[in-house]
Amino acid sequence: MSDESIFINRELSWLDFNRRVLALGKDKNVPLGERIKFLAIYGSNLDEFFMVRVGSLQERANLEQSKTKKEKRENKTNMTCKEQLTAIYARVRELLRDKDDPSTLIPFVNVSEVPFLKRKGIISGGMIPKIDCCVEAVRRGVKKTAIIDGRVPHSILIETLSNEGIGTQFR
Repeated sequence: MSDESIFINRELSWLDFNRRVLALGKDKNVPLGERIKFLAIYGSNLDEFFMVRVGSLQERANLEQSKTKKEKRENKTNMTCKEQLTAIYARVRELLRDKDDPSTLIPFVNVSEVPFLKRKGIISGGMIPKIDCCVEAVRRGVKKTAIIDGRVPHSILIETLSNEGIGTQFR
């Protein structure tokens, strides 16, 4: 069988799996303790996915771009690295889009506000463990912590060396 339409891209299939994990974490019929575990697994999975799979795809895409040869396509789904990355980013935006306006950003949060933001659902899903780590660090004496969007070029430099910021600071 050589028809590419019968195959599903490995990376996109993995994101579909993680979507099901997130759904279990949000399912009110699942006991609270289990939901928390599913949400933690979802967050951890997504972190690892970006560090390992997306990272290696990006390296391959950069290598392909630096060569003047024709882009190499993945053999089953006939997608280039760049096409896979575009599809991944679109799918991840769908996974993370829980609010009406995904472009809204709270630039500063006092750690005392976090429980309220959780109750209101502003902090939810895979962000909970990350924000809990920020809160714990501040409570243990770290001056401030930040969560930034690593997809934005030079995001760490913008956050640390400018006044405009690119994420949310916790104090």
